[in-house]
Amino acid sequence: AEPPRSRTLCPMCAASVVDDPSVRGLAASLRERWDLDYLRSAHPRTAVEVSASEHGVLDGTLEAHETLTMRLDSFLGQILQASPGAPWRRRPSALRLHLAQCPLSLLPRLAADAPPPRWVVDAAAATGSRPAAHLWVCVGGGRSSMHYDCADGLLVVVRGCKQLALLPPHATRQLRPRAAHGPSANHARLDANALDATFEEAVRRGDAFHLRLRAGEAAHLPAGWWHRVDSGGEGEEEVTLAVNYWWRSSTQQLPRPRYAEMRKRPARTLSPTSARLASPTFPAFQTLVGCTPAWPGDYPR
Repeated sequence: AEPPRSRTLCPMCAASVVDDPSVRGLAASLRERWDLDYLRSAHPRTAVEVSASEHGVLDGTLEAHETLTMRLDSFLGQILQASPGAPWRRRPSALRLHLAQCPLSLLPRLAADAPPPRWVVDAAAATGSRPAAHLWVCVGGGRSSMHYDCADGLLVVVRGCKQLALLPPHATRQLRPRAAHGPSANHARLDANALDATFEEAVRRGDAFHLRLRAGEAAHLPAGWWHRVDSGGEGEEEVTLAVNYWWRSSTQQLPRPRYAEMRKRPARTLSPTSARLASPTFPAFQTLVGCTPAWPGDYPR
């Protein structure tokens, strides 16, 4: 049998938009089933770790990553909808919240709704691994830091849109990655201005590109591909909802993030400024604590 079709964006790119019936079917099914009432009722008391930022930039490095632990229904309470079928809006707030990389294994009812599509199952089987599924909900606009993943992945946008800035693995030297033996080895060290200049120069050389994913669209992000993700609504939509699947890559030499070290780190609080802004705005945040991430499996082995 032929492998699932994917449309490569340029001749040198392994990253690609995935145009496959099983993936399109998954996105359509989740869009229809996952309304706000359903999501709030699925696992209302489950505690999740939510990234918090005053400026929308979500730095995933060990020393800068700030999160708070709250119930899923409290987090989803920051989303407003005027009527069924209306766009999802962000409740006015001084903080921007992002449920990032939440393992669906913690939310079994939602996991049952989002089994890996056949495209992912076949790709994972080729490396003898099983895919791990995660939920991403960005309330308002947000931007990730530039990083790569150590596993192959499929990103499926259900609501809103995401814009990815993508660079291939051979751009690693220009991005000045963090030390391979240290924490957050999969993140670039360039500041925002230097990163923008490096990216635009790579675009002019034909080594980098932007990819915009709207609701119902998906992209394959191979291990080692550098990417920065901007999440935002489209039109009146102010919330982005996505799922992704990671599976073991055939590339085993990539420096891996030291998540085990993050688990051992004592829980940290939000910065005083963030706590001051959050406290009167979100009544649910009676205790503002940071994360000791417990991402089961992290990446597939």
